[in-house]
Amino acid sequence: MIKDDLSELGSFEIKLRQNENFEISAEKINSLIDSGFKTVIVKLYGSSKKAAANLGHNETLFENIKKVQSLPDNIVYDFFESKGKISR
Repeated sequence: MIKDDLSELGSFEIKLRQNENFEISAEKINSLIDSGFKTVIVKLYGSSKKAAANLGHNETLFENIKKVQSLPDNIVYDFFESKGKISR
């Protein structure tokens, strides 16, 4: 949930590694602190198609829904996650 009083102020990429902590550049952290920030919200973005597949959803069905309905990947992902049912 994003609060109405928040704005995106920037972003940076973090590489994830199995069984290791991720690293955030001290320079980026210090820059935020020096700018007066005391807290931040971390949002995760990734491939909608890969996320759906990783959660056990059928990739072919994902592509078919995307193509037939002319929908962007994130909408198809949201449909899968909403436990939507497909009528036949």
